[in-house]
Amino acid sequence: MPAAPCYHLLEIKRSKFHCHVERADKPEDAQRLIARLRQHYPEANHVCSAFIAGRVGNTTEIGCSDDGEPSGTAGKPMLNVLMHGEISFVVAAVARIFGGTKLGTGGLARAYGGAVTEAMALVQIEEQRILTTARFSIPYAFEAQARHLLHKHEGELQSAGYGEKVTMSIAISASTLPLFSAELRDTSGGQCEQLMPGE
Repeated sequence: MPAAPCYHLLEIKRSKFHCHVERADKPEDAQRLIARLRQHYPEANHVCSAFIAGRVGNTTEIGCSDDGEPSGTAGKPMLNVLMHGEISFVVAAVARIFGGTKLGTGGLARAYGGAVTEAMALVQIEEQRILTTARFSIPYAFEAQARHLLHKHEGELQSAGYGEKVTMSIAISASTLPLFSAELRDTSGGQCEQLMPGE
């Protein structure tokens, strides 16, 4: 997803394509950006858009609009750029101000797709981590090391129960959990154990 809004201007034969890229968690976010651009560029002939308001591969929360341009010359090329960029939760909108020279359908498709391509090259991407939860049984002597390893792997301590041993419930990136578990096991000589659900 975009870490911050991004803007890029593409000018072709005196037509100006003002491209704005922002985060969109839901389709309504995309509609809000489009409405803002209509106000910001009252002289714009068209405000075309494309959005992916979900994770990559989720085809239920995507959309695009040609906003009066010939069918398939704006929204689809823009959406193709977003989909090939494998980015989630994003909207791109392009306000076109006509410069007096018609570009033809092929020229329009290249212009709208190009405006988004060039804007996306400037976007800072924020990775969205998918967290999973896990529980560990930890001897008191290793609690400090467990907390240190959890911090090192950017995990979060959700709760800690103190009985015969410390029972730690954590949230951590799904891809990092096996490494965290292995390091914790090695640090404790096998005394720290990941608990199965229900234990």
